[in-house]
Amino acid sequence: MSKDFLLNYAFRRFFRVYPLYFLYILLALVSSLVVWKLINTDSPVGIPFVLSPSEFVQHLLLQQGKGVTWSILVELRFYFVLPILALTYSILLKNKLLPSIGLTLVLILLSQLIWPPSASLVNDPRLGPYLPLFLMGSLLAVIYHNWQKSPLGSDRQKTLIIEASGLAAIVALLLLIPSIFSYVSGEEVPVNYYHKEYILFGFLWSLVVFACVAGRGVLRKLFENPLLRYLGFISFSAYLLHIIVLYVVYEADIEIPIKGWVTVGVTIALSHLSWVLIEKPISRIRLRKKSIENSITLTPTRIL
Repeated sequence: MSKDFLLNYAFRRFFRVYPLYFLYILLALVSSLVVWKLINTDSPVGIPFVLSPSEFVQHLLLQQGKGVTWSILVELRFYFVLPILALTYSILLKNKLLPSIGLTLVLILLSQLIWPPSASLVNDPRLGPYLPLFLMGSLLAVIYHNWQKSPLGSDRQKTLIIEASGLAAIVALLLLIPSIFSYVSGEEVPVNYYHKEYILFGFLWSLVVFACVAGRGVLRKLFENPLLRYLGFISFSAYLLHIIVLYVVYEADIEIPIKGWVTVGVTIALSHLSWVLIEKPISRIRLRKKSIENSITLTPTRIL
């Protein structure tokens, strides 16, 4: 893993997230300064939330996260940790499976002791509480690296077990949705019942991802579906924009069952425009393109 590879990886991840994030908080700032004066309200009205100039600077510096932007702070902060983690796995531990698993378990334990999940319903913008999720994803890259080098990948029975584990994990993830759990069990649970189960979610999604790359191909074909791939492309825009659509649709005089479909349709339409006009052109930006092509190696960063 070369220095150029790490630089290019960081460059691409930054431009995948930060430009749209910047425009999003800029919209919040401008609307907070202008909208409430246009509609003659007594206090600022911001879209998607009220943001002062000082708060805008705090958001730019990843020191504050209002609304759904809290998760962007977490993600971007992890990008500063990832190169250190990747170098530790690939160079210090030489991608050896047992030492990598041991280190990951220790780091997960320490992260939960130092940064225990908050009991508050408010999402925590700190990286620490969510480290188990990222650590499991990083370890998964090491596991897949070793899987490729072993003869297990050609063992039909083993790949079938992997595929079945991924399918079982999807079922478990669906049951962890409070509304589905309540419907299946007949026992009402609050909407935040499984909200802080980061280790459990990380483990289950790791099984799903590993089944996609190492299983028999059922899940891989499912996630390679053109419609799902398209939704994946626009997912970041949808994540940011759906809140604005929800606010607008909520105020509209539309019947409740129809509101949900209108929200989904408008969100997809706006997200498509955002992807075509903003994200897709920016995604073509490359730093030292030749270096990227010459730096392809099996490292923990390759499948993250």
